[in-house]
Amino acid sequence: MTNLENLEHANRTGLHNVVGENHPRAKLTEKDIFKILDLLKSGMSGVSISKIYNVNESCISKIKNGNT
Repeated sequence: MTNLENLEHANRTGLHNVVGENHPRAKLTEKDIFKILDLLKSGMSGVSISKIYNVNESCISKIKNGNT
C-alpha cells in the first residue's frame, strides 16, 4: 500500500480526523470558542481575550468574524 492509499483509507474510515479541536496543535476547544464569543458580546477587547487564552489577537478576530 502506498502512502497516498494509506491516507485515503484513513480519511474514508475516519481514522484521520484532525480538524478543529482534534488537531494536535489546537489551542482552543469548541467550548472555548463559545466563551470567547460571549466575552466579545459583553464588550471585552480581542487583545484582552487573546491574553487570557494565550492565542494571537488574529485568532480572536477570526472567531469574531466567523472564519474559524
